[in-house]
Parts: sequence; structure tokens; C-alpha cells
Amino acid sequence: MEAAGVPDAKHDAETIYCWLMHVQPDKFFMEWANVADDRTCEQYLTLVDRRSAREPLQYIIGTQEFMGYTMKTSPQVLIPRFDTEPVVEKAVGLLEGQKAPAVLDLCCGSGAIGIAVAKMTEAKVTAADLSEDAVALTKENAASNSAALTVVQGDLFEAVGKKKFDMVISNPPYIESDIIPTLMPEVRDYEPLEALDGGADGLDFYRSIIADAPDHIRDDGLLVLEIGDDQAEAVTQLIADTERFDPAEVGRDLAGHDRIVTAVMLGKKTLKARAKKRAAEEKQRAKEEAAAAKQRAKEEAAKAKQDAIDAKAKAKQDAVDAKAKAKQDAVDAKAKAKQDAVDAKAKAKQDAVDAKNKAAEEKTAC
Repeated sequence: MEAAGVPDAKHDAETIYCWLMHVQPDKFFMEWANVADDRTCEQYLTLVDRRSAREPLQYIIGTQEFMGYTMKTSPQVLIPRFDTEPVVEKAVGLLEGQKAPAVLDLCCGSGAIGIAVAKMTEAKVTAADLSEDAVALTKENAASNSAALTVVQGDLFEAVGKKKFDMVISNPPYIESDIIPTLMPEVRDYEPLEALDGGADGLDFYRSIIADAPDHIRDDGLLVLEIGDDQAEAVTQLIADTERFDPAEVGRDLAGHDRIVTAVMLGKKTLKARAKKRAAEEKQRAKEEAAAAKQRAKEEAAKAKQDAIDAKAKAKQDAVDAKAKAKQDAVDAKAKAKQDAVDAKAKAKQDAVDAKNKAAEEKTAC
């Protein structure tokens, strides 16, 4: 098994032996040296070969422990995970002190969540799943654990009609479709795809559950969801978008990863009070916006008036400047004309003198 890459191969080899030989794990070291017959050896090696092919140990031995209860497993149903136990612990804590609360385990799979809640609280639990195999296995596990469970089949809330609950708890499929081929062989090759695939972004089931949950949760009831460790922000936003829940809280698993989202359903009085407050806030905001618009209009009118005054003053000044310039241009032109006449007279006089001098010179030459 080690050569096949089986994680913790030694543990699995011992577990298979104990299961086959009906030996308690804590008695293994007292029994392992006993000689087994050929038939038992053959059976053991066959089981080891199955595990070496990466078939999940839980499918080989047919059981999985969950919250201290033994759950039968089936290749048609997802194996209960230890990561889910903190989800149950959170739910049990939230139900503490409530008398016979109605709880719905949605997408129940093997029934592990619903059975544990029923055994650990006074809740009246209904377990629902679309899969016939899951419904059958949940009934079997409920019977073997002496848990009083109502088990129904259907697509999400359709399985319970219009019934309402004090808590809806669910561990739906939430793995992104593109991620599934990269998972461990035990998961990818053996566990049912429909119990894993949450759509392109892993949120398909959360969208449906969260959208319909307000119609199936009583006032001040609870929604408890298991999530992937990178989905807290997206799932809490989906809850916030309904405007029917208090802000969701995020809890972590034993490894410190985000794993649990819980939200309290708002009661009618709270919703009415919030709607009234929101209406008052919107009215106040509209009033403030109207006042701001009026102030802007007033400022714009004042600016337009000032611009007109400035434009009129500028036009008047431009006219004065133009008149002064025209007057100065006339004075300059008159002065220039007078100077031109003086210059012309002086030139004519000089020309006459020059002509007289030239004539005198010519006469003398002769």
C-alpha cells in the first residue's frame, strides 16, 4: 500500500486486519501475531489490494465513525468527514436550551449530520436528499443508531413542501467542477460525483439553498452551512444579498480553516423596523439631496448673475478703451500728417537749393 501511495498505509493495514478478524483496534498488538488460515490470508490480501487501488478504506470496511456514532457507508453516498464534526458541534451549541426544535438536514447523504444532531439534542430532525441511495442509507443509519429521524426524498426544499424549521443545516456539494479531476484518487475515482460537484465556482447549491431558505426558516431561526475553506466571503455575501438574515458569522474547523457559516433569520418585527428605518434614512437622504440641489442651483444662479455683471462691465470698459484708442489714433494720424507736410516742405526747399547750386556750377564750368 505504501508503494501505491496510500496515505498512512500502516494504519489502514491494521484497520483492515482488525475489521476482518473482528478485533478491537486497541487489542491489535495482542492479536496480530496469531497465525491465520489460508482463507483469511487470502481475504486480507484481497482487501489490501483494494486499498492499494486507492479505494477508500471506509468503503472497504463499510463504516465510518462520526461524532462517536458508527455510520454505514456506501459507494453511492459521500463518506462522512471529520471536517464536518465542528459544523455539528456548532449546530448543537446553537440549539442548546431549545425545546424540541425542528431541524432540517438538507443534502443529508449518509444522514451523519442529522443523526448526530438528533442524538445530541432534543431536536425533531428531518433529513432530505435527492438521491434514493442516500435516503435509504440515512434510514439504515438512523435505525442502527436508534435516532428518531424523518427521512424524505426530493430536490432541496421541494422535499419538505412549505414546512418551516428552527434550523436548516446543510453540507451541500461545493467543489468546483474543474478541481475535481485534481482530487485524491480516493475521492475522484470512488465517491459519487453528484455529491462533490458544486458547479463552475462551487456555489451552485449555496445559491439555491440561500435563496429559498427564508421561506423555510422560522423567525429568529438558524441557517448553518458547511463551506469550502475559500468560500466564506462568497457565501456570506449571498446571505447578505437576501436582506433576510443578520450578518453571517464564519467558524473554523480543527485545522483552522474556514468551515462553518451561520446566520440568524430576521423576524417580522425586526424586518418591519429595519424597513421603517431604511425608509426614514432614504427620506432623509432625499431631503439632503434636494437641499444640496437647491443650494447648487442658488450658487449657479448667483454665478450666472455675477458673470452677466462682469460681462457688461467688460463690454463698457472695452467700449471706453476702443473710443480712447480711436481718439488717440486720430491725434497720432493728425500729428503724422502735419509732420509729413513739414518734411515735404523742407524737402522741396532743399531740392530747390540743390537745383540752384547745380545750375550755378554748370554756368561756371562754361
